[in-house]
Amino acid sequence: MTVKAMKAGAIEFLVKPLDEEALLKAVRQGLWDDWNARKTRDELEDCLASYHRLTERERALFQHIASGRLIKESAAEFGISEVTVKAYRRRLLEKMGVPTIVELARVAERLNLPKV
Repeated sequence: MTVKAMKAGAIEFLVKPLDEEALLKAVRQGLWDDWNARKTRDELEDCLASYHRLTERERALFQHIASGRLIKESAAEFGISEVTVKAYRRRLLEKMGVPTIVELARVAERLNLPKV
């Protein structure tokens, strides 16, 4: 019965006679887990919305920069100057709402973008 309940999505299995403290603990844990799941989902939706607002060129550079490519490498790959790559990088950080390239890479990982 326990296995069947867990497979059906139960987060806790309480036995009779019901212990009031165990019930309260299970409810608190369920609420906490739900809050975390919603927060994670909302953050992912925000990341996706920001990503979809990028231009095609910005998306391509996003993948390059998030993959850890050097500015020089990205400039050569796209046939643009290093100064232009830096401007794109600054704009990407702004548009994606992250402070650093490391955070940009984390966003790319969360979005499951292919590495370049």
